[in-house]
Amino acid sequence: QRQMQVHHYRDTALFLDRATSFLSRAEAENGMFLSMGGRAAVLGDQCYLATVERGEEVVACAVRTPPFGLVITRAEPSALDALLEDLAGKHAALPSVLGPEPTVSVFAQHWSERMGTRARPFMQMRMFEARHIQFPEVPPSGRLRLALESDLPTVTPWVAAFHEEARTGDPLDPVRVT
Repeated sequence: QRQMQVHHYRDTALFLDRATSFLSRAEAENGMFLSMGGRAAVLGDQCYLATVERGEEVVACAVRTPPFGLVITRAEPSALDALLEDLAGKHAALPSVLGPEPTVSVFAQHWSERMGTRARPFMQMRMFEARHIQFPEVPPSGRLRLALESDLPTVTPWVAAFHEEARTGDPLDPVRVT
């Protein structure tokens, strides 16, 4: 069996050139990674963008833009070990790890053991994928338009309710956000 190697990228376009085939196998699950294509950019020195590869095959991906946590794809244990070794040399701490289960729990447990910290679940999320859209027989009335300042009394509670329900921890004042 070939050894896992971690490859780093600073340019999101180069990363996607290498990883898109792997990421597309679970498109809904890896949407955050795939959406980087619309924001092609060169990342700063503190950012972490990597593929884990066995030979010529990408078997996992990871991204972190401090101060945010690490986002990882589904991966087998040996790929997680390679990722952990690489990250431990670059980051003394990770505030969180996001991604599919059981990969996230396995990575968090191994990271905690390695770094002498405690892992605890913060939030579990689900992902839904629309595979078919059924349009209404009679389209709703109205039209799309830009919001106006007069819409603030309607939109502001929507923003506040979204952040409360999604538990984003967004400390911003919804009036300023909208």
